[in-house]
Amino acid sequence: FITGNPGAAKTTLACAIGACLSRKVSIAFVSLEMSEFQLANQAKKIHGFGGVDVTGDFDPVETIRLLEEMKPGLVILDSIQKAARKMKLPDGKTMPFNTAQYEIVNLFTEFAKRTWTPVFLIGHCDKSGNYKGPSDLLHDVDSHLQVHYDKEMDLRTFCFGKNRFGGLMEDSCFGITRDSVWIGTPY
Repeated sequence: FITGNPGAAKTTLACAIGACLSRKVSIAFVSLEMSEFQLANQAKKIHGFGGVDVTGDFDPVETIRLLEEMKPGLVILDSIQKAARKMKLPDGKTMPFNTAQYEIVNLFTEFAKRTWTPVFLIGHCDKSGNYKGPSDLLHDVDSHLQVHYDKEMDLRTFCFGKNRFGGLMEDSCFGITRDSVWIGTPY
């Protein structure tokens, strides 16, 4: 689960990680946030992003079916809130927002465990840093990557707030220029 304040660059970080991995495995990016123009702009900045398979559609059953057929090495869903708005009850009515977010996490967790495919679910926080949705959702995921942006210093960092797999927990830097995205160091 990747969360952060508006403008922290959650999607850009996830896409940069995906682009690095796309040299070895296929990446599926379900983009419910960006227009085609924005996606083209990402591809210019992020080396390797052109190798990422992108879709802007989300139907829970059809999306999982397509992912199973595609067999990607990584799935990125941007964003869980936008996907939640597309979730329907059996009678065709829109599913309650928080319930829909739980359903999406359960759906993609089941997919990840069954297929051994890592999944990045991108979620939005409000300007105070609180997740826009059920806070206990973070207990249902294996890892929670938090993205921060300090506008005064123009510094972006990310760290794991939770990681069932262990590993590094300290902050790492990344940045965005007009022409590129870097992780760790700009040099």
